Amino acid sequence: MTFQVKFHQLRAFVEVAKQGSIRGASRVLNLSQPALTKSIKELEEGIAAQLFIRRSKGVTLTECGESFYQHASLILEELRSAQDDIRQRQGQQAGQINIGMGASIARLLMPAVIKRFHQQHPQVKVR
Repeated sequence: MTFQVKFHQLRAFVEVAKQGSIRGASRVLNLSQPALTKSIKELEEGIAAQLFIRRSKGVTLTECGESFYQHASLILEELRSAQDDIRQRQGQQAGQINIGMGASIARLLMPAVIKRFHQQHPQVKVR
């Protein structure tokens, strides 16, 4: 049977790796240290690999942990990107984008591009 990695386990793993400690990650995620420790332990057991080396001053990634971190970070970033895309399509996300270019291109090309962009992203200001 294949182990199913859970979102909270990925999030916990990535934050512990970033912070270099369970304590630091627990503060950032607003979770208890035992809850984070349990998530990491379940993840390590599920994928049958040690991801961290525990030290008195925190944790460091193992070789497997380094590899898994690269993948887990990309997964979380893709999920954030998908959520942002949905919010933008629903007109819920606003922001500003600044574009720099030469005057001739700005006059010829950009009006149509900006119009089309505004149709897709009405809450985003273009400067």
